Amino acid sequence: MSNLDFRLQPIGELIVAGRLHVPRNQRDYFWEVEHVKDLCNDFADAIREGKESYFLGTIVLTSSKSQGFEVVDGQQRLVTTTIILATIRDIFFQLGDIALMNHTESEFLFKYDRDTEQIVPKLSLNVKDDVLFRETLLTNPKGRIAKSAKPLVAPSNRRLVEATAAVRKYFEEVLQPVAAPSKKRVLNRWLDFIESGAQVIVLKVPDTGNAYMMFETLNDRGLKVSQADLVKNYLFGKAGEGDRRQEVEDKWSSMTAVLESVGEQDVAIDYLRFVCSMLFDLTRNVFDRIKGHVSSKQRAVEFAHTLEELSHDYEAMLRSDHPKWNNYPVGIRRSIRTLNLFDVTQIRHLMLAVAHHFTPIETARAFELFVNWIVRLFIAGAGRVGRVESKYASLAHTIHTKQTIKTAEQLGKEMRKYVPPNDEFQHAFAVARVSQAKLARYYLDRLQRRDDKKNKRRETMPSDDTTELNLEHVIPLNCVKEKWPDLQREDAEALYGRIGNMALLDAVKNSKIGNVGFAEKKQAFANSMLSLTKMVAENNSWGADEVNKRQQVLAKLAVETWPLRAS
Repeated sequence: MSNLDFRLQPIGELIVAGRLHVPRNQRDYFWEVEHVKDLCNDFADAIREGKESYFLGTIVLTSSKSQGFEVVDGQQRLVTTTIILATIRDIFFQLGDIALMNHTESEFLFKYDRDTEQIVPKLSLNVKDDVLFRETLLTNPKGRIAKSAKPLVAPSNRRLVEATAAVRKYFEEVLQPVAAPSKKRVLNRWLDFIESGAQVIVLKVPDTGNAYMMFETLNDRGLKVSQADLVKNYLFGKAGEGDRRQEVEDKWSSMTAVLESVGEQDVAIDYLRFVCSMLFDLTRNVFDRIKGHVSSKQRAVEFAHTLEELSHDYEAMLRSDHPKWNNYPVGIRRSIRTLNLFDVTQIRHLMLAVAHHFTPIETARAFELFVNWIVRLFIAGAGRVGRVESKYASLAHTIHTKQTIKTAEQLGKEMRKYVPPNDEFQHAFAVARVSQAKLARYYLDRLQRRDDKKNKRRETMPSDDTTELNLEHVIPLNCVKEKWPDLQREDAEALYGRIGNMALLDAVKNSKIGNVGFAEKKQAFANSMLSLTKMVAENNSWGADEVNKRQQVLAKLAVETWPLRAS
């Protein structure tokens, strides 16, 4: 740690110094338009308020094998700030001030490399983004006219183009009300602010291990992404040079491409954590765990192969339309959609192990069981979440390393004491409130399907996509006294979110009843084809007693709908 260089520095000063390289296999540019606008607004607010400094966060650099520094963390801020600088340069060109255009370009964007005798960017990006960034976005307007548009070959290419367009639009709106003679003054204030006011903590470290130690201390907002990059760089370093290094890089790139299709933020570090939990048991500190395991070139290659192989299963378990499920029981797609609906990440260690090791039939049964556990834990699992995640990881580790658990039934026995039993679940369901409409719709949908099956009735739900049905609260949130004379406002508010107060109703009928009293609503419920909705119309009035009675019926049915045993 004695070789660390730690200083507060304007981001413009860092860019002016140049020699900044995003490693060739570093994570791509991932900021969306709203992030870009946020940065522009932050800069504009600081300039307008006359702030001498504005803190942007931390940028971490490591020494490069060639001259300059590799960007371990802070790529998004550096790239977006550079796009702002390039846009200002372009506007100077449009205003006809070639001197200011050339000054901005030579100061912030390009430099002359004496060794190669070429003009090179002060910031270069990874292998996917660099050509587009250099030749299309950084090139000045005069040079850009002669170049054809580069094809967008990666999602990050699209994001770079959209970021550039957003910055250009932002400055058009900023400058539109400004008189022509004052436009250059406004732009110069932006350059001055970037060059001296927009401050970052610049941390220069000799290697990625030291960078990781500092991340733990700084706990900066880029922490999760940076850990994934550190893992990658560590694996590349362990692989050495030559064919083995190329093999690891190719496997990492393949894994990253697969994970990108999932469309989740921070997907790489989350995926690494789930894989490590499966390989080594519950893992919090991903980098240290991998560093302790990958101690040689061969292990780096083997681990990269494992990451690439498992990424396909990880993608599949989050996508119900994935071709992996073509030869599986059809119910698995419904289970995956439901698990995504609840968005519970704690179980993904176990999902990954099951998706990779179980047979198709047992995988489908296990995923159905996962849904049942999640519902029971959502309704009656207060105080169990921490212990449950540890158990999920332990089971995933056992499945992967010992392979002594191969069926959903075995999983059910292992989880029996961690999942709320029938009596506890039924009691909790009978008094449960649901604030999220999507979950309330799901509960009522599944309960109705179970009731149809139990009573040997042809299924009355229209489809998995229940857009034909609306979620109707019998007692509305804004309870009008003249429509509900027997209900106090506080009682109505308490009953509003109860499952027993909710029903699925034909969208057309729901749009007609509006915020009316129970007498007017009753006929709409009576005309429904859904038995659990019709149940509401069996009452002459609607209040706490009726909500409790209906919810007790639903709770009893819930035990059968989400059983402890897989079907």
